[in-house]
Order: sequence, then C-alpha cells, then structure tokens
Amino acid sequence: MQRKRTIRLDLAVVLVKDWRPTCAKQPMSASKPDWKTTASRESALFLILMFVGLFLLPVSIYFVGHAMFGAYGGSGFSAFYGALHSDLRAGVGAVWFLVCSPYLGWQLLRLTWAGFRLAGKPFQ
Repeated sequence: MQRKRTIRLDLAVVLVKDWRPTCAKQPMSASKPDWKTTASRESALFLILMFVGLFLLPVSIYFVGHAMFGAYGGSGFSAFYGALHSDLRAGVGAVWFLVCSPYLGWQLLRLTWAGFRLAGKPFQ
C-alpha cells in the first residue's frame, strides 16, 4: 500500500531545514527532485510568507508605528488593518509590495546566493 505524501506547513522546517537551494544540498551525482516535490515546497513557502505578509507584518508595523509616532489616526489597530486591506483590495501598489515583501525578500536572497555560487565557479 502506497502512502500519500503531504505538504508540511511547518515554518521551522521550511525556513531552517530547507534554507539552501536544492542543488546545494545534493551531491552532483544525485538526480534532481521531480517537479511535484519542488512545486509543493515552493507553494508551501509562498503560502507561509504570504501569511507573514498579510497578518504578522501589519501587526508589527502598527505596534512599531504606535511606539514611534503615537496613536494611529483611526480608532486603533482594527482601523489600521481595515485601511490596509481596503487598499489591498483596491490594488494599491505600495500595499501589495508590503504584503509580498517577505516572499520577494526571500527570493532576492536566494538569487543573491545563487549568484555568489555561480561567481565562485571557474569558467570552462
């Protein structure tokens, strides 16, 4: 009987254990993982980082802004969060960048890591 494979949405596993690109973890003779494994891992990473961008990042922005600049002009956190999500639904680019910034930052870090690895290899 074949067991079903499931996606683990555990933040510690994705961000700590699998922080390196797939090709850096495997020896050169090993075969590449299939596209389903890669797609499921990337989907889990995207969902986790979008959760961070939608829920955790606005909370931290509100509390840091409250500590630095004083009370929000609305009626507290609920007004701030409502304004943020109404701008998100309206398609304001700055709000979309804010929400997607954890994922975009992670992809930029991965691209930088790959560039350094590529720059360290001699030309053939």
